Amino acid sequence: MRSMTRIGALSLLLSGALLAPGCEGQDGSAGPAVAAEGSVTVQVADEAAGRLVMSYALEGRTLTFESILGPKRPADTMLPGETRDREVDVRVLDQEGNPVFTMFGGHGPIEPSWVPDQSLRVHHGVTVERRQADVRLASQAQSVLLAVTVPTALEQLRQAAAGAAAFVPTALDPGDKGVTEADEAKVAPRLYQSGASQWDYAIYRGDAFFDGSPADHTAMLVRAWNSSYSILASWGYGNHGRLPWESGMSYQCCMSGFTNTGATSPTVQMCGGAFLVTHVCNNDTWLERDNIKYNTTYSTYGGHCFLGPNLYWSPGCN
Repeated sequence: MRSMTRIGALSLLLSGALLAPGCEGQDGSAGPAVAAEGSVTVQVADEAAGRLVMSYALEGRTLTFESILGPKRPADTMLPGETRDREVDVRVLDQEGNPVFTMFGGHGPIEPSWVPDQSLRVHHGVTVERRQADVRLASQAQSVLLAVTVPTALEQLRQAAAGAAAFVPTALDPGDKGVTEADEAKVAPRLYQSGASQWDYAIYRGDAFFDGSPADHTAMLVRAWNSSYSILASWGYGNHGRLPWESGMSYQCCMSGFTNTGATSPTVQMCGGAFLVTHVCNNDTWLERDNIKYNTTYSTYGGHCFLGPNLYWSPGCN
């Protein structure tokens, strides 16, 4: 039988950075603790499976943060001083179980059902106002998630969940398409009745190998839009390296226009073969970019995945 630690609820209470332990429940487990910024419940902390599930509640609404530990990161993908040495997948679910933001840290999803086309099928009846409330909730969750104690083996999952929480407002921000708050207000009464109606991407880049390097590391963000004014959910692809919110990474550009495939996501591929032998992260980004732009699949061994000298730089947007 594999070892599993289940923690009924963990959080700390106080104003500011310090929080006090939660009360003991009648059954001896940790009772739910409420902080000024909301409360966190650790639902699953499974060291053997490398899985952490936490929920964050505030003002009657809840977000769930689920993260899975992947393999060791290739050494060449880490900058000096980085502490996260494992690939991590993390997703944020709303109160109804719909995906808000998902991040794949390695070479595609650890859990296949997390990919856009599968997970978006449950999106029904999510109002724009409700999604905007989820964005506000996520922005307040980071500091509370960082205050939770988890087993050492799951610490990187806790950090990833907190990072994802802080990134949600960026991942669902339509501003890089020129959308204003007034534009968003136009669609506020509408429902996300059939999931997404169109898709695009954004690319994040940072220095590869070391700070000041002439080479790039790139990560991809795939976005499902309900209209030209509102993003329903986003999926990130870290391509083995740093995630969009991690040190040295910044927004580079987004796709011009949209791919109109309705609620069905264009298939997002990753290059095949051994990492840093057949391809680098920029090959993956180039392939993922064209998957979304042209709604087409390609060879995962040649073409986009051929390691030419130009692939040490970001492929940019088109």
